[in-house]
Amino acid sequence: MQPSDAERRSILDALDDQERRAVRRLTRRRRFASGEIIFHEGDPGEALHIVTRGLVGIRVGTIYGDLAMLTVLAPGDGFGEGAMLTGGYRTATAVALAPTETLSLSRADYEELAANRPAVTQIIIETLSAQVQRLTVHLLEALHLPVETRVLRRLTTLAELIEVS
Repeated sequence: MQPSDAERRSILDALDDQERRAVRRLTRRRRFASGEIIFHEGDPGEALHIVTRGLVGIRVGTIYGDLAMLTVLAPGDGFGEGAMLTGGYRTATAVALAPTETLSLSRADYEELAANRPAVTQIIIETLSAQVQRLTVHLLEALHLPVETRVLRRLTTLAELIEVS
């Protein structure tokens, strides 16, 4: 069985002490008020963020003009790594759902870090892989489970995340 969203391994906790210190030296602490946009869908992917406090919602706009929340992230979770790695554009909007703090790692600093510390790249790969697995599970749920079951699962996950944060 796949771990719940609240049981995901923290990016920083997955590194040894020396690697963790190297990452922290290169990151910039950023603070966001509840409701503040961290980045918009379509923005250039210039940095990876690691949540240290608060909750972050990752959402997209639908073709009908609605907003769809893809996931909610808690302390220890990273986001923005896909666009940062490729130098592409953000595929979703990140919004602070509570007063939030992140550590931001620029693409240039990530490249310097990755050249000297391959374990950092391995953690990013694992993070992206876990994200694909979660999205696959959510897609299968959307296709095959009744809406009541899906809502109950998302509410349970949110309760776990609020407990963790």
